[in-house]
Amino acid sequence: MKRKNLRGVIGYSLAVCLITINCSSSLVFAEKGVNIKESQIRMASTEKVKLDNGIVLNSKEMGEGDVTIVFDTGYGNTLDNFTYMQGELSKIAKTLTYDRAGLGESSDTGNMAPLSDNERKTLRDGGTIEYNEADFDGTTKTAKDKAENLYKLLQAKNLPEPYILVTHSLGGHTAIEFAKMHKEKVQGIVFIDSTGRSANGEMYEFFESFVPGMGDEQLSVYNKYDGTLDEVLMGENQVKNDKNALRDIPLLYLECDPYAMAQGPMGDAFAELKTKQISDLLSMSDDTKHVQIKDATHQVHTDKPEETLAHVTEFINYCIEKN
Repeated sequence: MKRKNLRGVIGYSLAVCLITINCSSSLVFAEKGVNIKESQIRMASTEKVKLDNGIVLNSKEMGEGDVTIVFDTGYGNTLDNFTYMQGELSKIAKTLTYDRAGLGESSDTGNMAPLSDNERKTLRDGGTIEYNEADFDGTTKTAKDKAENLYKLLQAKNLPEPYILVTHSLGGHTAIEFAKMHKEKVQGIVFIDSTGRSANGEMYEFFESFVPGMGDEQLSVYNKYDGTLDEVLMGENQVKNDKNALRDIPLLYLECDPYAMAQGPMGDAFAELKTKQISDLLSMSDDTKHVQIKDATHQVHTDKPEETLAHVTEFINYCIEKN
């Protein structure tokens, strides 16, 4: 298969969107014709907060209530990726979006030291390595670092507990780490087409089986701003050690339509892989729901905003009523 034919076969640039997604939110909104009322956007401005580790995070707070809905975007996306969702959900609860360290208007931080070749291969192949949790305190960019900084931000802003986490793509790993540290404060987690816990190795094999060379290209999309490949692999390593912390936390997984991403044998293989990854994520809890959104690509919440909003709102009401 020639590289120039990939867009027709893969649809929405599967090579990038499956795991990392650097689709501009403004572009997606324009393409899909979502009507974001100007009054919603004017309701709140962003605020920069300096954390106790010196990092400055940019965030937007909207709404009122006794529960805080916290949004965590996919890899490389800034807080405006959830503009529509935040505007609508702020009508029923306190909400927070933010730019992670290194993105948008937040300050940057360091990156972890490179893994050895053997460690990198072990993690890429789906294995695990030992690590010291204390080494990831928010000053680098693994999933645990991001969760540490998110909690510091919530505490600095004194936002009401408990939290319901609404995440997209790789943001799901941050939610898992957050729940491991503060499970008593988490009332529910929404995974919007979230990344599997061994996704990089599995996607590497998937791409290589159809387009030799594409696996390495997929791994090359990571950068220092939102986490290097080694930091993403270490994040996978961290979330595999879930400590059974999510067992009693309700989980909702909103899946893209695999056949909106790829067709034919490639679509069949992708659908099978997605089923495996989602089953693994949902195995962490005894209270789960899985919904596939027809015709949605990886950017489920911007492709199908009203449908996504309906499912998320229903889930939030369930979590509140349950507790």
